[in-house]
Amino acid sequence: MKNLLLAGFVVLVFLFTCCTKDSENDDIPLVVEKKNTALLTKQTATWCGLSGTWGWTLNAELVPLLEPDAVCISMYGSGASLFYNKVSAEFCYRFSPGSGWPTFCINAKNQMRYDGETISDPVIIKANCVYAIDSFLVLPVIANSGFKLKIAGETIEIKTRTEFFQDGGDGEYYICAYLVEDSVMGIQKGQTGIVQHDNVLRASAHNTTWGEQITSPSTAGSIFEYTFITKTDTTWNLEKLKVFTVIWKKTGSTSYEFVNAHKH
Repeated sequence: MKNLLLAGFVVLVFLFTCCTKDSENDDIPLVVEKKNTALLTKQTATWCGLSGTWGWTLNAELVPLLEPDAVCISMYGSGASLFYNKVSAEFCYRFSPGSGWPTFCINAKNQMRYDGETISDPVIIKANCVYAIDSFLVLPVIANSGFKLKIAGETIEIKTRTEFFQDGGDGEYYICAYLVEDSVMGIQKGQTGIVQHDNVLRASAHNTTWGEQITSPSTAGSIFEYTFITKTDTTWNLEKLKVFTVIWKKTGSTSYEFVNAHKH
């Protein structure tokens, strides 16, 4: 990543897990990797011209550049937007309250700030995102998770395993699974005709945005297993559906801090 930053600076640029839709062999144990993976989120709206011009181009550059080290999600948090859902709205409100569209965040932190001012310079935003991810990747791994996915008819089952590699300290930890879809077709102001939207956040697999509280001690070596069961939606293309899990740490009555992400 650092080589990419040096070589491409001019072109700059919840713990998550991704899996295929095929059932995994139940006899194969879930292995949790000791590594950090970041989270890139784009707060966007289909009615927003800026989201369809420089925001569209920047996202197209960031995703392939960052995906080796990050999970990438597009959140349509405006009620007037196509692909809107309450989980996206909650994320937008928590990650970048008061921000416009588009807004790019790394690990739930707004990267469109410079010297206290909001910026819309794609070169600076890209550099901010790269720096934030590079800084996160070298941190000690607190915890990570893995999962097995099974889709049978209208039912989605996600078996998760979360492992702590060091003491998590005070605070409550949560694990949640999210459903994300590629190749969703729809309009986008700033683009011509019907276009393809990727990494569209569809829903949480839990009845809350933040998921299930981890009840095992957050101490080194502790393991927590939980199964999410949810339903498919008739508007989703299951062949393009991805599942991610994320670990959050609750830091206040309504505040959540991103811990780590993982993908296959």
